[in-house]
Amino acid sequence: MCGICGMAGFSERDLLVRMCATLRHRGPDGWGMFCDEGVGLGSTRLAVIDSVTGRQPMHNEERTIWIVFDGEIYNSPELRRQLLSKGHTFRTASDTETILHLYEEKGEGCLQWIEGMFAFALWDGRQRVLMLARDRIGIKPLHYAILGNRLLFGSEIKALLEYESLGVEVDPRALHDYLSYLCVPAPRTMMKNIRKLRPGHLLTYRGGVVATRCYWEVQPHNPDGRTPTQHREAIRHLMEDAVRRELRSDSPVGVLLSGGADSSTVTALAATYSAERLRTFTVGFAEEEDQHCDERAYARHIAGMYGTEHHELLVSPNIVSYLPRMVRFFDEPFGNPTAIAAYLISEMAKRYVSVVLNGIGGDELFGGYPRYIGWRFIAWYAELPRRLRRHTVSRILDVMEHDPHFNRLIYRFREFDRVADMSRERRYFGLISLFTEDEKRELYSPDLCAALGGEDSASVLDPYLRQDDGSDPVNQLAYTDVRAYLTDNLLTYFDRMSMAVSLETRVPLCDHRLVEYALGIPSWVKMRHLRPKYLMREAVRDLLPRDTLSRRKQGFVLPVERWLRRELRVYVQEVLLDPSTLRRPYFRGDRIERLLFECLDGKRGSGVRVWALLILELWNRLYLDGEGRLSQKEKREARARAHRQPVLPAGSRTFGD
Repeated sequence: MCGICGMAGFSERDLLVRMCATLRHRGPDGWGMFCDEGVGLGSTRLAVIDSVTGRQPMHNEERTIWIVFDGEIYNSPELRRQLLSKGHTFRTASDTETILHLYEEKGEGCLQWIEGMFAFALWDGRQRVLMLARDRIGIKPLHYAILGNRLLFGSEIKALLEYESLGVEVDPRALHDYLSYLCVPAPRTMMKNIRKLRPGHLLTYRGGVVATRCYWEVQPHNPDGRTPTQHREAIRHLMEDAVRRELRSDSPVGVLLSGGADSSTVTALAATYSAERLRTFTVGFAEEEDQHCDERAYARHIAGMYGTEHHELLVSPNIVSYLPRMVRFFDEPFGNPTAIAAYLISEMAKRYVSVVLNGIGGDELFGGYPRYIGWRFIAWYAELPRRLRRHTVSRILDVMEHDPHFNRLIYRFREFDRVADMSRERRYFGLISLFTEDEKRELYSPDLCAALGGEDSASVLDPYLRQDDGSDPVNQLAYTDVRAYLTDNLLTYFDRMSMAVSLETRVPLCDHRLVEYALGIPSWVKMRHLRPKYLMREAVRDLLPRDTLSRRKQGFVLPVERWLRRELRVYVQEVLLDPSTLRRPYFRGDRIERLLFECLDGKRGSGVRVWALLILELWNRLYLDGEGRLSQKEKREARARAHRQPVLPAGSRTFGD
């Protein structure tokens, strides 16, 4: 794992050192850079594999091709054997060198052969071309900015912001999308002139010209004719193989264990194939009122079954001190509250291991979200006469709403009722969005409304919701979640929060081979009798206890609504009602106040909305008000390190401390 950064079209060593300095948390074990005429590559390294000879930037034998690389190539041993048979010579045990030789052999086509999580920049000095690439699912991040005939890139946005002429200008469309998705979907960022490279894409820079193209798209296998038993055996084999490959490390490996089916499956397989005793890590809640969100008992059961060295962390509402730090590591507003828990558990796990596996991906692949079942209900509900829905059903819901036993069910029914009259293409957006389009327009200032024109955040999902191609409708939703929610939300927060403490996170259930196979299995097989993740649970029935397999999905949700009403009540009011907040050009102050007081009065569903606005304001203060970049002291130290380095001829490299 590493942080990578660089430039093309110009070369400034002082800038490159500062860019590397912003990424030291991603790679505290060393840093290096390569400068040539019109190009610069920088790397900060977290030594997980080949800690002795795997330093970066790395070059081929002729020093004509250079690379900086973030991630892990899981089929590197197999590729290495093939390349050795073709006469290539290896100087290191690093998977980074495998990419170099594979590029020599296949050029840009090397990406079709690489299996793993990665983002890399490769400079081909013979052809004078820079290639940036990101893995298929988008596990590792890569950002870039085009400035005339110049290109900047980096693992995180903060590295690019060290180019002082870049500036920070808010993209209104990105802000619009953030309030729907709790994150900014690729390829946008909250900064107008900085972009994310999409998953499964590559970017080339040649002579001042930038081009991007897709090298991989999800192609679900269509294993028609296979029985459910054959599907079960196939996904079990793919999960076993993914976990086995992702245990490879020269450093200790652990598992983030929530107690749910996905992380418990990863734990069981990892314990089976690990050569050492496995360490597991779980988050719980300190307050008695939050015990309904606590899954520690289930995690302990799994840990006891497999004899892991188990560690628990209690999260309390006293999290205010972490928030600015988290916002700075994200570089743009990120409103999913679960990121706090990801940061805290990563911080604990780092004391014991350098690599962790987690269970992200199982819900998307195997039908784990209640909304997949709800989707079938909505289609039926929408066929009912509108008069019946508006009068009879609504009155029944009003009566049931006063019974606390039905609160959660009624909330879901209200959501279904709200989206039933939408077009089929917009229903899913209506289910998952934080604010509706109308609610956002009511919140916005006239200037922001004018800047957005007719922009609609639902259009982000249009390329993925392929409703007219005859595909399985639930698998269409799963495909959409893999391409949008999984990448832009879940994988993003685990990358940023784990790398903030120099911890590598691996996600075996996001192995692209498993993704392609699972998305091709008919949903009636995966969710037989409308039971979420039925097929997956059957595939691991011999590994997990009955209560884990039969338990309803709980999901790890922080009790932010209660925290905001009580322990964080004063803090959130101080931030959101501050005159400087209300003067921002985005929103109407009276609407902010109304949302805040709805939350404080206990209106269901309002807490996450207020949380998203709180995170946005903290981002404003850090990045728009100038507090998010390196301090002047840090900049002086970075410049001093650069000037202590000897002046090197073109084509040379330097390694830092």
